[in-house]
Amino acid sequence: FSVLLFTRSSDLVSCVIPSPGSHAVPYCLEGWVGYGGKCYYFSEEAKNWDASQHFCSSVTASLAGIDTPQEKGFLMRYVGHIEHWIGLRGESGQPWKWMNGTQL
Repeated sequence: FSVLLFTRSSDLVSCVIPSPGSHAVPYCLEGWVGYGGKCYYFSEEAKNWDASQHFCSSVTASLAGIDTPQEKGFLMRYVGHIEHWIGLRGESGQPWKWMNGTQL
């Protein structure tokens, strides 16, 4: 499946953490959205990629990764045309990698 790559210098933040509830009925903190056993936070404050990752880390989360076509569909429906950072990064001359180190 394809992945959206956001390359602007300042976009909104999307954090994700595992849901403490069951996969069928995720429990998420107020202001977070549950889907597929994960809780997503969609910021309304623009930050660069590094500041976005730091923000997510400060709330014990990480930038959103996309593990399945269904998760990609959820994220695309939820954010619409508003760009958010995800946990995908590419260094100059290197392949794109997810936050867990796997290559795109």
